[in-house]
Amino acid sequence: MLMQPQKVTQDLAKQHNKRLILKTIYDEEPLSRADIARSTKLTRTTVSNVVTELMEEGLVQESGQAPSGGGKPPTLLQMIPDARNVIGVDLSGEELRGTVYDLRGEALHQLTMPLLAETGQDVLEDLYQLLEQLADKAAAPLLGIGIGTPGLVNAQEGIIHVAVHLNWEDVPLRQLLEERFQLPVYVVNDSQAAALAQHTFDNEAAVNDIAVVKVGRGISAGIILNGQLHHGGNNSGASEIGHVRVVEG
Repeated sequence: MLMQPQKVTQDLAKQHNKRLILKTIYDEEPLSRADIARSTKLTRTTVSNVVTELMEEGLVQESGQAPSGGGKPPTLLQMIPDARNVIGVDLSGEELRGTVYDLRGEALHQLTMPLLAETGQDVLEDLYQLLEQLADKAAAPLLGIGIGTPGLVNAQEGIIHVAVHLNWEDVPLRQLLEERFQLPVYVVNDSQAAALAQHTFDNEAAVNDIAVVKVGRGISAGIILNGQLHHGGNNSGASEIGHVRVVEG
């Protein structure tokens, strides 16, 4: 039975509002419900309902009261960093590197695995093993998995079109990992992942346009425009600039 378009639209709107409010708290905490309504342009009723849901899920908590200029002081809200963990994996070097983080990006556990596999399937099996070990290290429920990989990546679909040193071609990595681990998975080019990290965790000046250039086996750049990751016209390979030629002797 197909869902009614109105129901789909309502569900999408609810998900959007939830993500928007959670990000606003993440970026601006501590702040009150009224502050959130002003910042997001959502109604106070919507904000109140979503905040209640986030508190019930253990993601947000009340953290005291703001100074009042008269009347009842507003109650402040903040994230609970250790309420969930996330896993991040970097596939760009000579080894597979994985880390368990809290919601503030603090590294809790790190694991590495030598990249010795000769076939693409072997690399995939090693990645499965690394992720299983990291999941065992998580101290809270996992929110999702993020993968940064070299090569041509369609981040919208989670498909790695070409990653030469991993022997991967047209690998639907997001689908494979989501089916195996039953978690949301986000796959991007490694330079795009670096740009996202720079914008999210090391951006005191609140700059919305950022370019991060990475030089290694190849040369690539991750680009943030107006606070959003730039994927290019075909959602694939916008960050790849070129490759490094090494001449022996």
